Amino acid sequence: MMLLLVVSGVVACRPQRNIVTHVLTPRYMQRTDDSNLKCTFADLSGNGRQQRVTVESSTGLDGILKAYDHDGKQIFEYETGKQVREINALQDSKDGSAWIFYSYMDQRQISLGAYQFDWHDPERQISRTYDPVAMNIDFKESDHRTGPPILVPVKLVDLDGDGSTELVCKIYSQQAGYPRGLIVYDHGTGRQKWHLDTEANLTDLIIDDLDSDGSIEIMAGSSVNMPTSRESIPLN
Repeated sequence: MMLLLVVSGVVACRPQRNIVTHVLTPRYMQRTDDSNLKCTFADLSGNGRQQRVTVESSTGLDGILKAYDHDGKQIFEYETGKQVREINALQDSKDGSAWIFYSYMDQRQISLGAYQFDWHDPERQISRTYDPVAMNIDFKESDHRTGPPILVPVKLVDLDGDGSTELVCKIYSQQAGYPRGLIVYDHGTGRQKWHLDTEANLTDLIIDDLDSDGSIEIMAGSSVNMPTSRESIPLN
């Protein structure tokens, strides 16, 4: 009798209409990373559509910033003359101008440069450099597997409400002893305003007025991929 009740319950719960299912055909791809090409996407035109921004190099030592429109046509080129480690593009929250940032190693320091892109006049070139971040230890050849620290611009925003724009960056590394943390620059002058050293690499950053009090707060998560010399304390 119990068996009949169980079977009857299953039948009663059976859907009354057909369920459409699909079987996806797997595709196998072999991807080869090009160490001389880095790419990001950004709204350079201010129309809500993103363009492709790359840094390309034939030797790995002479990074050239390039941007392409939606048809794949190159619209600008800027020679940095540096071995670029990272690129990112941000819009100034005050005037909507588009800035393309690139970070690179320069002897015993991590440096950051920027190029202002003018959609209406791509030939117009405005470049800017920022205070470098000094390294406490030399970059060793044995560390090439993980690479040197990378400085990543995150947001252009007026943090302190003084009317000027700050550039918020995070710096991360996969090797113990190298700089990690948060760095804030005066975007107009390129001078470093303050920095926060952390044992752990910072991951996603939330930069906004979180409690609606009129002031900007920064909230960050953290992660550690390799052991550090001390116990890592996340920044909450």
